[in-house]
Amino acid sequence: MRELPKRPSLISPKRWEVRRAHYLAVFEKALLLLRTCNELPEDEPNLTRELWFKITTARRELDPEGRFSHPVPQADNLPDPDATEVQSHEFKKPDFQWIHDDDSEADERYIQKSFAIECKRLGAPTKSRWRLNEQYVVGGMNRFRDPRWKYGRGMAEGAMIGFIQNMEFEAISSAIDSDSKRIGFDRISRDPRGWQERSVSRLGNSFRREFPITPFRLFHLWLDIRDVPLKAKRSVHPAPKCAPKRRRTPR
Repeated sequence: MRELPKRPSLISPKRWEVRRAHYLAVFEKALLLLRTCNELPEDEPNLTRELWFKITTARRELDPEGRFSHPVPQADNLPDPDATEVQSHEFKKPDFQWIHDDDSEADERYIQKSFAIECKRLGAPTKSRWRLNEQYVVGGMNRFRDPRWKYGRGMAEGAMIGFIQNMEFEAISSAIDSDSKRIGFDRISRDPRGWQERSVSRLGNSFRREFPITPFRLFHLWLDIRDVPLKAKRSVHPAPKCAPKRRRTPR
C-alpha cells in the first residue's frame, strides 16, 4: 500500500467540495421527486430502482451541461490499485457510485475515485421479522468500514439514504444509535434544521476504518415517505405514476 501524501492539494479539496455539494443536491432533489409518486414499492430494490429514474431527472435539471457526469447503479467497486490481483471486495456493489477523476493524483492507478451511496429502508420490523433499522447500520453503514466490502475506498466521504416507511423520527434515531453503539459507531448527529416531515432530513457521522481514507465521513439523507401508499412486491407491476414535471414557459 502506498503512503498517502502528508500535505493534500490546496486546489483539490475546494473542487471536491463543489462536486460533493452537487452530488448531495442531486440526490436530495431526486428523493423529493420520488415523493411525488402516488404510490411506491415497499421493497428496497424496487424503491432504489425508482430513485434511479428520479436521479436522471434531477441531475439533468441541476447540471444541464453534464459537467459532473452521472452516477451508476449497482456497479462493482473500483479495482483496488494497491492490490496486484483481483480482490473479493472488488465484486461488492454499492447501490450507486458517482465516479470521477482526481486531478491531484500523479499516479494513474489512483486517479479514479468513487463516491459510494447505499440505500436502506427505515421503520418497524417487517412481518418476516427483518429489522430495518438494524440493517441500516450492519448492512449499510458498516459496509463503508468493513474490509470485506470497502465501500468508498480511497475516499474520505460517502452517503447513506434512508427511506422512512413508518415509525416516528425519534424512535428510528434511537434504534439506529443503539445498534451503532453496539458495533462501535458514534451516534449520528442531526442537521440543525431538525427533522423534516414529508421531506429530506440530513444527518451525519464519522468513524475510523482499517483502509484508506480514514477517518471517513458519512452523509445521511432520510426521506419521509410515511404518507405515501406502499405496494407489496409483485413479479410485474406498472411504473408508479408521479406528478408531472412543470415546464417553464418561454419568456
